[in-house]
Amino acid sequence: MAVEELSTRLLPIVNGAGFSVDAAQICAFTPLIRERIKLLRDVLTAADFFFVEQLPAYDPAELIPQKGDAAMAKRVLARAREVLAG
Repeated sequence: MAVEELSTRLLPIVNGAGFSVDAAQICAFTPLIRERIKLLRDVLTAADFFFVEQLPAYDPAELIPQKGDAAMAKRVLARAREVLAG
């Protein structure tokens, strides 16, 4: 389905779930989730982080791998930032 058509179909589902999202916002993230959803209502779990003003707090310790330490996690995150910036 084309992004524009899918966005049009997703908008009432998202707004019906109580999120205040406009057509431009839906069109911006639809290409990112189009291949990940099977049913239209899947948008509520595949893209819910796009709808909230502030993401929930998390424990920073969750960023440390099981067999790693904080220094390793910091290096990995710094490298990820470099790669994503490029």
